Amino acid sequence: MQNKEIVIYDTKEGMQAHQELFRLPASVYLNLTLLKEPIVQRDLSLNSSSNLRQSFYVSIIGMIGKINTLPYPYNLTIHFVLNWELMSRLATWCFDRTLERDLIDLLSDIGIINIYDINSLKDATIEEVFLFLLNNYKFGVLRKVCQIARDNIVGLIEIKSFQVLCHIFSNHTKTIVASSL
Repeated sequence: MQNKEIVIYDTKEGMQAHQELFRLPASVYLNLTLLKEPIVQRDLSLNSSSNLRQSFYVSIIGMIGKINTLPYPYNLTIHFVLNWELMSRLATWCFDRTLERDLIDLLSDIGIINIYDINSLKDATIEEVFLFLLNNYKFGVLRKVCQIARDNIVGLIEIKSFQVLCHIFSNHTKTIVASSL
C-alpha cells in the first residue's frame, strides 16, 4: 500500500518549521489560503468577521470532502500546521462566534489547568491565553488541544487508512510548540 502525506498550513513560517522537522517535499504542502472553496484570508484575528471564521470552517469541510473522494490504495497522513487561534477553533469547533468563552470552557473541561488559571484567563484574549500557556510551560495543555482538534477532524474523514496530525506553530518562537503526536 502506498503512503501519501498532505500538509495544510496557514503561514509560510509554519510550513518551514514543519519542513525542518519532517523533511517532506515541498509538493505535499498546501497553504490554507489557497484552498479553492472558499479562499481564506491569512489573518483570522479576533477582529475578523464571522464570514471569515465561517470561511475557515467551509475550507476545512471542503478539503475533508475532497479527501473522502480519494481512491483507497494508500495510507494517508494529513498534517495541520496552524496558529493557536485556528487550532483552537478546530478543537472547540467554534466558527460562528468569538472563541474566548468556548476556549476557556474547553480548557476547564479537560481539567488540565487549575481553577486559579481559569479565573485569571476568563477575560483574556485568545493571544493572551496562548502566551500564558506558552510562558508557563503548559505544553501538555497545548498538546491536548492538538489532540482534540485531531479527534474532531478524524470524525469527519471516511477513508479507512489515514492518520491526522495537528501541530501548533508559534509566531513568537517561530517553531512548532505542540503536536498531537
